[in-house]
Amino acid sequence: MDDIKIIKMEEMRVASFHAMGESPEIMAIEKMQAWARPKGLVGGGKYNVFGFDNPLPEPGKKEYGYEVWVVLDDESIPVDDVEVKQIPATKYAKLYSEGFDNIGSNWRKLADWVKNSGHEHACGQCLEGHYSGSSETGDFALDLLIPIE
Repeated sequence: MDDIKIIKMEEMRVASFHAMGESPEIMAIEKMQAWARPKGLVGGGKYNVFGFDNPLPEPGKKEYGYEVWVVLDDESIPVDDVEVKQIPATKYAKLYSEGFDNIGSNWRKLADWVKNSGHEHACGQCLEGHYSGSSETGDFALDLLIPIE
C-alpha cells in the first residue's frame, strides 16, 4: 500500500511520563507538557513525542495506562526529576492516521499489512507519533508505528 512506509528511527534518549485511568492519554500528555514546555521541548514547531498504551486495555476494565515519551536531543537538559530511557534504533512500518475515530481501524490496517507483507513483527514498542498542535477536539493526527525486521 502506498500509504504505508518503511522508516528507520535512530537511537533516541527520551523522558517518560505515565498515567492510569479511563482516559490516560490526556493525563500523560499533560504531565509531559508541564515538564517539557518550560524547557522548550514542545511548542514553536517542536514536538517529537511518542505514546503507547501501557498496560493495554483489558476487556471489562475501564482503566488502562498510557506512556508518553518526549525526545531529548540536548544532553544538557536537566532530567533528574523524570524517568529517562534509551530507545534503540528500530525499523518501523508507518501509517499516517487522521481523526480520533480512525485510530483503531488504522491500527488494524497497519497490523494486517505487516502480517501480509513478508516483514516480521520485531521486538520493540508499537508507537503513536504525535503531531504538534494535534488534539482530540480539533485536527488530530498520529503516525502509527509497528517495529519490523
